[in-house]
Amino acid sequence: MVADTLVALLSPTRAVLYQKEPSPFTARDKELRRKILEQYSRSRVTPLPNSFRDEPRFEAAEETDKKE
Repeated sequence: MVADTLVALLSPTRAVLYQKEPSPFTARDKELRRKILEQYSRSRVTPLPNSFRDEPRFEAAEETDKKE
């Protein structure tokens, strides 16, 4: 799956989503995020104390559909 600003690093046990530069999520970014969250459960305890389980807040780009 391709996204505009969001990158996913995947391993058998975890996924890391990040952006190189902060920007609002596009529709493709939100779709990638949704698919990753379906595949990787966040209900398990993380093995390291500095690992993050909570997702930081993010901003979504306004989606305007122009019908002509």
